[in-house]
Amino acid sequence: MILNSTISYTQCNDFENNISNWLYYNTVTGASTPQPLDAVNTIQSPGFNSQKKLYVQDRGGSTFIYNPIDFNGNYSEYFGRCLCFDIQLLVNDAAVKPSVFFVSGFDPTQKISWGVNPQKTIRFTANQNLPANSYWKNICVSFDECSGSYLPNNVDGTWEILGGGSCQDFNQVLSNVQGILFNVDMSGWPGTEKFSLDNICRLDCRKGSEPYPNPSGPSSPQFDLCCPPIDESDLTDQLNLSGNLNTYQPNLILTRSFKERIQAYVNYRKALNPCFDHFNIEYVIRKPKTEPNTFDLAQANILSRGATVFTPNQTNTTTWGQANLSDITLQTNKWYKLDFVFYGGPTSCADWEMIDECGVTSVEFNLQTNLARGTKGTIKDLAKIKIRNSVNLSSKSKMELIRNSKSPVKIKR
Repeated sequence: MILNSTISYTQCNDFENNISNWLYYNTVTGASTPQPLDAVNTIQSPGFNSQKKLYVQDRGGSTFIYNPIDFNGNYSEYFGRCLCFDIQLLVNDAAVKPSVFFVSGFDPTQKISWGVNPQKTIRFTANQNLPANSYWKNICVSFDECSGSYLPNNVDGTWEILGGGSCQDFNQVLSNVQGILFNVDMSGWPGTEKFSLDNICRLDCRKGSEPYPNPSGPSSPQFDLCCPPIDESDLTDQLNLSGNLNTYQPNLILTRSFKERIQAYVNYRKALNPCFDHFNIEYVIRKPKTEPNTFDLAQANILSRGATVFTPNQTNTTTWGQANLSDITLQTNKWYKLDFVFYGGPTSCADWEMIDECGVTSVEFNLQTNLARGTKGTIKDLAKIKIRNSVNLSSKSKMELIRNSKSPVKIKR
């Protein structure tokens, strides 16, 4: 029995070498005998660039997996921090919200009866909905004290005391966790559920849109779960213009560091959703709809466009050719807009547009009036720049932007 022991904040099971101390708990006739889990399967997993996962399959009856050793201790010393894990639901009859059980007083040789065995149990249920045959999701459980009659629910999920109880019971479990469990029977469909777990770790919680923490060090890239690592400086530094009077040849000259950054990100997105086989960055230069600088998404206002395509799991600088944009007429002292639009393919993949939060980066530029004949350089060198944060576009508007931008683009391979 462990009483009020100090826990390590960075305890982690990544399943690279073994299944650690994870066991099956399965009840068919009442009592249960703990069984070892199946061997880990090789797969590329997101989060910490690991190559193996824990594969779990329902065996009929009441089935859980549990760990009585690695994540025990006094979680009251862990308030403000998280237990995070990657999960992929392979087979299930319905979408589910993943949950984690924290227990004290649990005898795995006996049938589960909440409030009796385990003596005390609290359960965290994530707000994220996990569909069958899903791509990887990262779930984080944050810990805080129960005060008064209010459980510490938050935007990530909700807490529950199984078998009934008070805030005092909740806090007692957190101060003496003797094991954690995952329910294999997520939807109660007998004998069919299959899912994978990876990177079960105690970490500092992320805040807002910050990347998930990565304890394997700076050599493993960190990314926001949804947003491509593109900012306005990538647009202003990489769009080059070579012109004579009002006619210009736009050219996106991608730097090595940019290609390495995007390649690492598309590898990460491929791990989250294996359906993807390529990722596009569309470059679109638009003229204003009306003066002085009002823009819309109409096809008629597109002056030039091109694309770069990245293939997952390639070297850090692999692309399907550079984008070739057509010659355009750019007047001085007039605003134009450059959009970077990021999406995955094929479009049959779930989440292909990847624009719920941030799939578009934009700047507006105005060529200066004193440009000389034969001007050449980046728009940062040649123009005034105005940052227009198109991340705040509605999803409907961004879908229209993608449709109007991408359809006729020709890509060299």
